[in-house]
Amino acid sequence: MPLELLAATIFVWCFIFYCVRNGVKSMSKVVLISMPVPVLCLVIMLIKGLTLEGAGDGIDAYINQVDWKLLEDSEIWNSAIAQVFFSLSVCMGVMTAYTSFTARDQNIATDEKVVAFCDVGVAFLSGFVIYAGLGHMEHANPLDNPGDWYTQGGFGLVFVAYPQVLSTFDGASTNVFGIIFFLAIFLLGIDSAFSMVEACATALADMDFWPLV
Repeated sequence: MPLELLAATIFVWCFIFYCVRNGVKSMSKVVLISMPVPVLCLVIMLIKGLTLEGAGDGIDAYINQVDWKLLEDSEIWNSAIAQVFFSLSVCMGVMTAYTSFTARDQNIATDEKVVAFCDVGVAFLSGFVIYAGLGHMEHANPLDNPGDWYTQGGFGLVFVAYPQVLSTFDGASTNVFGIIFFLAIFLLGIDSAFSMVEACATALADMDFWPLV
């Protein structure tokens, strides 16, 4: 393992331990920063992205060039449901673990709707950020076939395609917006990581043999 990767892994796990060291008491303070800051970063990136040449074409590709007939395909719905389950970490028991710490009279039915719609809202906002940048790249640095930039996905989109968008910014703004973008990615990743750790820790703490471990 490269030394840089080892150091980064140790740093992340130390940060996760810091977040969960006192359970929900410490996490509730961390999320006051780790949740709103990425959204703020996305808004800043969106404002910047909308000023780029070709951003309008990217937004148009995101919201207008949709094949509605695909909604007739059951596989599309299966993929959408899987994405929602993955995004909310439903099967990891994260929401169940967090809910176990709420008051007995807490309105969980309302909370779950707020969490779900906020999750979808942030994902929808992220699409505008990404496609504004991809529209700019399609205009400034087109690939072999028209629209190829819009086919980027997965890790390549986050760590290859969008950094290329950032590299086209003028002067020091490249570094500034690069920091903003990867700060958002880091905080969102940390949120997911310590949430899954807390879900496992909560389950183990509730088991009878936990004091013996």
